[in-house]
Amino acid sequence: AEVDTLTTEVQIYNELKRRVEESTFKKDLQRNIQAHGSPGAFWESEQESLLFVIEMKNEKIQEQKKKLLQLDQLVDRTLSQEDQIVQVLQQNEDLRVRFNNSQTLVQQLSRELQDLKVALERQVSLNHKLSQEKEQLMFKLRHRDSCPTIHLPAVAPR
Repeated sequence: AEVDTLTTEVQIYNELKRRVEESTFKKDLQRNIQAHGSPGAFWESEQESLLFVIEMKNEKIQEQKKKLLQLDQLVDRTLSQEDQIVQVLQQNEDLRVRFNNSQTLVQQLSRELQDLKVALERQVSLNHKLSQEKEQLMFKLRHRDSCPTIHLPAVAPR
């Protein structure tokens, strides 16, 4: 595990060194040395160190830019999801209101149905009673000649 870690660090260092060699700062430094001469080994070493530091800082900045972009995308997704949640909650509320209205209508229709059933039962009972009275009257009417002793009372019109 330590060998893998060290190998990875060496690869990162070599990549950084390669980028320093290819960087515009390095090329500008080389042109400056050629144009004005070497400032001395110490200053050349310091400039090389500064190039490494600049390249490392540049790498950090690039990583932070990537993270910032990812965070921006995450914020966008979160806002989009929040909008969707608001829409779903509104739809839920609308459906709840519709459900309550439907329940009220069902209760009202149930009461009306019950009232109609009661009225129908009364009407059926009345029809049955009237039918029986009609049958009795028809019977009396048919048999009045055969039973002269039966006197029919005058039927009052209804």
